[in-house]
Amino acid sequence: MKTRTCFILALLLFASVLAAAQAKPATLKSISFQKTETELVAQIEFEGEFTYQTFEMADPGRLVVEFKPVTKVMTEASYDINAFGVTAVRTAQFQPEVARIVFDVPGTFPLYKIAQNQNQVVVTLSQTQAAAVEPVAEPVAAPAAAAQAVADLKGITFESVNNQTKVKILTEGAAAFQGSRLAQPSRLLLLFAPVERISAPPFMDINRSGLKRITIEKTEGQGYQVVFALDENQPSFNITTAPNAVEILFWQDATARPAPAAKPASRPAAEEPSAARPFPNTQFGILAGNYGIASRSFSDIYGSSSWLFGAELSRTVFTTKKVSFGLGFAYRSFSKDGLSTYTKDKTTLTLQPLSLTATALLTGRDVIPFLGIGVDRFGYKEKSDIHEVSGNTIGFHLHCGLYYRIPGLNILAAKVYAKFTQATATQDSVDIKLGGTEFGLSLNLCFDLPKR
Repeated sequence: MKTRTCFILALLLFASVLAAAQAKPATLKSISFQKTETELVAQIEFEGEFTYQTFEMADPGRLVVEFKPVTKVMTEASYDINAFGVTAVRTAQFQPEVARIVFDVPGTFPLYKIAQNQNQVVVTLSQTQAAAVEPVAEPVAAPAAAAQAVADLKGITFESVNNQTKVKILTEGAAAFQGSRLAQPSRLLLLFAPVERISAPPFMDINRSGLKRITIEKTEGQGYQVVFALDENQPSFNITTAPNAVEILFWQDATARPAPAAKPASRPAAEEPSAARPFPNTQFGILAGNYGIASRSFSDIYGSSSWLFGAELSRTVFTTKKVSFGLGFAYRSFSKDGLSTYTKDKTTLTLQPLSLTATALLTGRDVIPFLGIGVDRFGYKEKSDIHEVSGNTIGFHLHCGLYYRIPGLNILAAKVYAKFTQATATQDSVDIKLGGTEFGLSLNLCFDLPKR
């Protein structure tokens, strides 16, 4: 009864993990370019919901626009541009749920601004002041139900740590924003609309990390723009969004950058260095474990638990923002000698379970926890000089543990696990409990099929 209760709880836990992970990641469908005499416009199309942030990198110069959660990129890997200081534009799946578009800018950075309009993000680059001031696209439209809501710029806070200064703009309501970078003098503009009132102070002196001051100005229509006056040394900045807030990080010291800019070898896509390594979607492993049957009659005849050996094959079926789901198939072989209770004849028990497991893996770096439930088909045989019993039965199990990715060896991963099984066979009207507890480890070969 206790085992059955644990198994039901495990089923409920697995179902809750599955329900929590139903948010569908977005797909980067296409990117198109329009060139005029004054500007270059990149129109980036998505399917699904996503967020984005942008930052600059140096040595060589790059403008990076990062999108998540995005699990599929359908664009070309690289586009030749050679206009407005941009030599090429590269796209890639940077991490399993992060896509990047990188504008290669080996020389002086052009003026640029970024705006989102529903499932489209528009990046406009220019080398003239006029082109950078005019909007690239209409402000992001708020949902129809919230279009009449009064938006409020509630406040602006900032904090400085080492060579970085983080500015947080607090909002309330249906306001959206688009950003522009201007020169002569150097400024960063964030236009918020629709906004009908401001509670934030209209002027703030900062004088840290290349940021001199912040002002709020009224624009035509229902909008306000937050203007960041920058030093002539052109500090770098990174814009991210959070619930009811926009955060801008400014820095001038290259060592303090949130995304270090290691100069890459020539590569066709936007694959910048990262500490996170995507977990391959297919694993084949050889396993060894210790299995103890829960039945007391087993311990009376065969003593303690015994070793088992086997092999397993697993495959990731689909991935969400935080959890990956897969299926695994495993074969194990268990054999144990003992003495019958009454006659003390030598007897041997052999088990050959086949297991099918549905597994949920939390996203991580080199250590990846997992939880799974599944079904087993137990083939069993007990043989002695005076009798032989064989057959098969169906069981259920709970499976949990950790994968550890071996540093420097992307093809190998070790797994430690615990498995709790419930299975009962009936022979001559007698119930034989074959379920028990298994602890073990496996060494897995990891690879992608098909190759990403």
